[in-house]
Amino acid sequence: RTGAEGGAVIQHPYSDSILTGYSRSALATHVRHREANVVFDIGECPDDLVDVSTVFLTHTHLDHAMGLARYLKMHDADTPTIYVPAASFYAVASLVGALSALNSEPGSFNPIIVPVEIGHVVSFKRGNATYSVSAFAVDHVVPSVGYRMERVTQKLRPELVGAAPAVLKEI
Repeated sequence: RTGAEGGAVIQHPYSDSILTGYSRSALATHVRHREANVVFDIGECPDDLVDVSTVFLTHTHLDHAMGLARYLKMHDADTPTIYVPAASFYAVASLVGALSALNSEPGSFNPIIVPVEIGHVVSFKRGNATYSVSAFAVDHVVPSVGYRMERVTQKLRPELVGAAPAVLKEI
């Protein structure tokens, strides 16, 4: 079905996860996981992405990253986190500096920019849920990474969390 900004809305059939996104080659690409409040690529940064606290960039082609200027302007009072392929770290950091200068407020944009290598794993909590995002290799003409996101769940009864394996084996 269609969501905000004309993008697709997908609900995972086995969970309450809702993904929204839009992709048009050479124009804009983004995929948002609403419950985790993250977006993979930022596209043109449509209105429904402005409140997202974490961005994972797969690569820096403009259709995946050109919305950074708008995103940063909407976050100039806080500190969002932006994960980028490690080989693009300095280019993105330079872009952030240039955007701050163009905004007539050098240093006004203060995101946390994290370089990502293949195999890098990011774990974070949102509400009662814990998520894990891991980077894997992809083949593209510019430095790129793919991301796999998982919701980490505890299947153990609360009183057994942290129990020694021998105790669990006896049950």
